[in-house]
Amino acid sequence: MENNNDDYGYGYAPPEEKSPEEEFFHSVYIGGVERKNHIGVVEQAGKLHIRGVKYNLDEVCFIITHVKPVLVRKTKVNGKIKTACFSYQNTKPWKGSTGNICPSNRNDRDATPACNGCRAEVILAGLLCEKSGKPILNGKQPIFVFVRGRGVKSMNTYKYLDEIAKVDLPPIFPENPSLEKRIVKNKRYVTIVKKGTVGTDFGIKNVFEFSFGPKIDNKFIQKILKIQKETIPQFNEKFDWSVNIQQAVQEDHEQQESSGSDYAQSEPQTNQEESKHQEPQTEGNPSGFDFDDIPF
Repeated sequence: MENNNDDYGYGYAPPEEKSPEEEFFHSVYIGGVERKNHIGVVEQAGKLHIRGVKYNLDEVCFIITHVKPVLVRKTKVNGKIKTACFSYQNTKPWKGSTGNICPSNRNDRDATPACNGCRAEVILAGLLCEKSGKPILNGKQPIFVFVRGRGVKSMNTYKYLDEIAKVDLPPIFPENPSLEKRIVKNKRYVTIVKKGTVGTDFGIKNVFEFSFGPKIDNKFIQKILKIQKETIPQFNEKFDWSVNIQQAVQEDHEQQESSGSDYAQSEPQTNQEESKHQEPQTEGNPSGFDFDDIPF
């Protein structure tokens, strides 16, 4: 008997759950409380962890491949934070998963009942690497990580992106300044992430602190752009939660469980300790590594 799936029309199967080790993009987070994770490793509070990869780190280095701003509105249901609406900002005008058109700024969103409390977040994703810029591989495969700048963590994330944009560098694509500014500049340095703290209405909260690592040799930038293009489908599958709002709920649960803290919507207090500005470092050498060696 022939079993041709196409003969039966449409159907449904829930997405297969992946273990943290099987994920394509691995979350970088700060431990809020000491706990034993799914493989028995004790995750220490205040340390950086890469879910499914490495734990109890003082810093994480990666080369940015993707930067994606999104809009997320949260609600609390039975004491748990849920994603009520999500916008991947991939249409003009922006639309949320509820079908509503998204106001373009926070004040207008707060003045709109259906959008009140909606906040901007930004996702930075890229290649896990050594401080030199040499990618860290799992066997022969690259490891992709991401940082989610949300709530009080968004301020330093946007600040770091602004600092990158202001660095005066000879352009790689002088004929296309828009591409240079939006896509290329954030790939020209190794990004170093450490843990910092900030005061909020909810008390002291952990935040990401970003700094410049070595400058990536210009000859590698084209190859990093190629990697970015080749991983767009995996990035969209992971982060476009408008396709599957349940995935956003799962991400929320993961973040709350690992951080041990509530989702602080307040702005950082004005007396917070400012992140120290660090000048970009000199050009790095990925120890003879060729980005063409990375298989997909």
